[in-house]
Amino acid sequence: MLIVILLAFRGGLFSAPVPRVPPAALDDVRRIGIVQAEDSIEDSYDDDVEITNTFVIDVGSASNNEAIDKAANLLGGRGWEILGKSQTGAAMKSAKWNASLSVDPFDPASLRYHPNILKALQGKSARAEAFAIVRVNVYQGG
Repeated sequence: MLIVILLAFRGGLFSAPVPRVPPAALDDVRRIGIVQAEDSIEDSYDDDVEITNTFVIDVGSASNNEAIDKAANLLGGRGWEILGKSQTGAAMKSAKWNASLSVDPFDPASLRYHPNILKALQGKSARAEAFAIVRVNVYQGG
């Protein structure tokens, strides 16, 4: 009987739960500014499923570059560690939340898989160029 149970788990009869970023970690990200829109996407690849939570956040900046810097600094103040940063974005991780994130400049083209976000943003602000896009998922690195 034990062999049957082990084979069932190993063979995928019972699927493993999909790793999710804790809701408290997502709230941590929301608190860095005014969330203009958010969405999540579930991607499957190589028998794995990854859920990415995407936020468009107004952090009170005047430009894309300033938005990236300010968002990264605000997240750093909340314990997120910078893995890499450039003018085009930042990569960060949190050991507390076992999560990773990216901060990118606002670009509607990068939200093409998020029609709900694009719809929510229509007519919302003339300052969209100063928003940051933050994508959060379960940390996969070492």
